Amino acid sequence: MIEPSVLDIVTRILLTYEKYLDAVSKQRLKALVNCIINDHSPINHNFEISWALWLAKTFKIEVEELCANKIIETKDSISNLILLDLINNTSLVLGTPQIAKLDTELKEDILFSEHWLLAYEGVKKGWLTPANPNLLNENLFFNILKDLDVEFYDANKQLKPYLSLKSKTTPIIAQETVVISGIKDIETVDAPQDYLDFSDSIPSGF
Repeated sequence: MIEPSVLDIVTRILLTYEKYLDAVSKQRLKALVNCIINDHSPINHNFEISWALWLAKTFKIEVEELCANKIIETKDSISNLILLDLINNTSLVLGTPQIAKLDTELKEDILFSEHWLLAYEGVKKGWLTPANPNLLNENLFFNILKDLDVEFYDANKQLKPYLSLKSKTTPIIAQETVVISGIKDIETVDAPQDYLDFSDSIPSGF
């Protein structure tokens, strides 16, 4: 993909025209998703990784074990939470990813580090297992969040398609063209103004 930084827009366009994605297109998407993860994980391009994972979640694309392990190595909270969601709630992640590496990071001070989101959400949802089972309970602040059932990642949220029934009467004000790794099933997308929203910098679950 020439410009992976538009993955959030591409995801919404593909979601709008999902019914046109056939088996061949899905195979190309699988190659794209795993290629992006493989190329961008070593250099911690977490925007690209997280949106590639959201593509996989949205369109039920399999993620290779090697790619999953590369995501784990990044220690990025958003990417790893989406990966843990896929591992625990779907069969899309192949093999046996090295989740134990994330478990070993779950020490008391992690809740005061840049990885607090991964620790809190992973433990609260039961996706990660800390050596100390009271990791959240023993922290005054995070224990309050847990007791109030505060969550920052909603596995059920999704982007809104660009088009809806009202778009039939909405003037067309923009056109976008997307060709992904040879996919030409979808080329021109008419985007009504009411549905143009490029503010999504992280996947929809957050």
